[in-house]
Amino acid sequence: MMMIMEVEVSSKFKLEKAVCNHGFFMMAPNTWDPSTKTFVRPLRLLNNNTVTVSIAQPRPTFISISILDDHHPMSISDHQQHIMACILFFFFFFFFIF
Repeated sequence: MMMIMEVEVSSKFKLEKAVCNHGFFMMAPNTWDPSTKTFVRPLRLLNNNTVTVSIAQPRPTFISISILDDHHPMSISDHQQHIMACILFFFFFFFFIF
């Protein structure tokens, strides 16, 4: 089961710029798909399990966060706030400065 969350962002925020201009895509195990403009990275949950998330910007004022794997015996929805906090922290300067 894939879970998708959407987060509203400033119209000035550009995911591609945040990822590419600051080299996030070059830091393993992160990946950037230029054809779909999608950023993929693992996140560690509070219970020390990891999930892979895919982050895209389908519309100028939203980012879409997809949980790509849910093979752990726990509910991803229980970790939704933590996942969101990790992503906001990762892009902190871009959400609040630009």
